[in-house]
Amino acid sequence: MTAIRFNVLSRLLSGACALLFAASLLLTVLSTIRGSIMPGATIELITLIVAFASGAGLLAWQMAGDLRRKLDVASMATAILSLAGSGTFYLTGTEPEQIISPLFGTVCLASGRALANAARQGFLDAADQFEAPALRQAYGAIVLALVSLIGWWAVSDPMDGLIAGTAALALAWPYAPELTRALILQIGARKAQDIGVELNGADALSVLASSTAIAFDNPTLLADDQLVVTDVHAFDKGSERLLAVAATTERYARHPIGAAICSISEDWSLPRNAPDEWEEVPGLGAVALINGRSVAVGNTALMAQLKVDCFMANSLCKPLQAAGKACVIVSVGERAVGILGLQGTSHPQAHELIGRLKTIGIESLLLTGANLQTAEAVGASLGIDNVTGDIRQRDRFAVAQSKLSEARGLYVGIGASDRRGVFALSSETRDEADLLATLPEGQLEPLGDLLTMVSRLAEQTRLAQGFNLGLGVISGLLGAAALVPTTAVPVVFAVGLLGTWLIADRLANRLKF
Repeated sequence: MTAIRFNVLSRLLSGACALLFAASLLLTVLSTIRGSIMPGATIELITLIVAFASGAGLLAWQMAGDLRRKLDVASMATAILSLAGSGTFYLTGTEPEQIISPLFGTVCLASGRALANAARQGFLDAADQFEAPALRQAYGAIVLALVSLIGWWAVSDPMDGLIAGTAALALAWPYAPELTRALILQIGARKAQDIGVELNGADALSVLASSTAIAFDNPTLLADDQLVVTDVHAFDKGSERLLAVAATTERYARHPIGAAICSISEDWSLPRNAPDEWEEVPGLGAVALINGRSVAVGNTALMAQLKVDCFMANSLCKPLQAAGKACVIVSVGERAVGILGLQGTSHPQAHELIGRLKTIGIESLLLTGANLQTAEAVGASLGIDNVTGDIRQRDRFAVAQSKLSEARGLYVGIGASDRRGVFALSSETRDEADLLATLPEGQLEPLGDLLTMVSRLAEQTRLAQGFNLGLGVISGLLGAAALVPTTAVPVVFAVGLLGTWLIADRLANRLKF
């Protein structure tokens, strides 16, 4: 849903609607307490009619634009029917003082709903995911109003039935279910700022709250994007010669493996000449021409493409991969001449993060370009059972999307700013990932805090909705029993918003991480 675009006209309409709504309330209350202010209740009737026109105009304008929803249509239709009923009574000779209460209920339905839509824009905008419960409450208010009207008509007179029915309808009507949601999201956004998370857009918390699985690109679970060469195994010419050849091949590489090989060669003070020719193969490794000979540094997939015999190399790689290390094969011509083992350092908060996700019912998936055996070893060390290996960097988001879109999953990867970002996954094919939030640089713990918070925000939303439903039911029943007048609608509306704020704010203050 697209938000209302606030311009001068919308602000003027909202302000005028609120002013006339308040004026009509004041005059109606005064007329109830002290009797009619002018003969024939002229001021009350004029104010109520103008207030209804203002509220109905604002609501109709919103419906015709971006906010056409079933609850808006129901509010407008019910208000028009209520106005028609009041007009019919007036035309049949009913005194104006007697139909002020039904007219005020009509103003509440149109103006209250319009003001709720406008007021919501002062908070984070969010698509209303709870229209069905609100519609059920609206239909229940209509039934309660009809029962009250018929009952009082039968035991008393038509005007008593009209007044009680109007009170029941106006008091039980759900004016702002999405404003309740927006209030809670506003508090959630404030809490996200407190833990250092940058949210991207108003709907981010709603998407996060609905997710049940999360895919991690392996580099996001590392302390940094750097690897360290821990094992050097040369088959014939010695470790230094193997490293020198590998470093020359990887001289221009931008991948962390190439950087790690060049780093250890510098540490060993080995010569690192420029290759005659060089090419990086994304996701596989690098190939070069050195002194007229073809040299390759990469994984088994690259060696298979180059038709390199690496039977012994694969055998030696297995124990390294079982230990969670990446194994790189170095070949000269069509023969493997050695292997290198590289180790990444897991982020110190990674294991705790995976544990926290399990406690709140979120499944984790690890995506990596490493051999499956290596990927499983890394996953086991982090507590992740679901791993997928041999996936190129550029393909990992698409793989995560195909695996987790049905679970409304999330993807954690490195964003354009080289910081860890949380992206939304969906079944739709997209050119760009939908960024939801950016995590503080070098930290993973705020992700666990964020997901824990949104799971609790869902609980707050349910509590607030239950509070407002209970308030509407009780108020509607009291109105139907003629114990609470229609003029109490703004008070009930304010109590509902205040209760929502207190529920959300107090629970949010308990979120200690």
